[in-house]
Amino acid sequence: MPIRRVAFAAGLAALAAGPGLAQNFANPVPGPDCAAMIARYGPRGLWHGRFVGGREVEPFMFSDSTFIQGYAAEACFRTQGECDRWLYALNTQFQDRPELSVCRRLRG
Repeated sequence: MPIRRVAFAAGLAALAAGPGLAQNFANPVPGPDCAAMIARYGPRGLWHGRFVGGREVEPFMFSDSTFIQGYAAEACFRTQGECDRWLYALNTQFQDRPELSVCRRLRG
């Protein structure tokens, strides 16, 4: 039982120490659902954003390896600027493995 308490206390200490020991990953920025946007505004004039990328994640404890957390998303926007801002936020969070980051205008 004492070993579990020590491991738990070490984990809490790492979290309390901040980003140096325990990484703080914000959740990815969600974009507006394409089906809902098309139903509301129609496809003409909407912008479709697609993103695929990844980031290195250091394991919490007891490992020297790093891992890649992959992420893929798509969303629809009313303006190209909104789409570009969404992609910028995702590229900032998942900058280690950029694979696809594009906004294209939907055709009606």
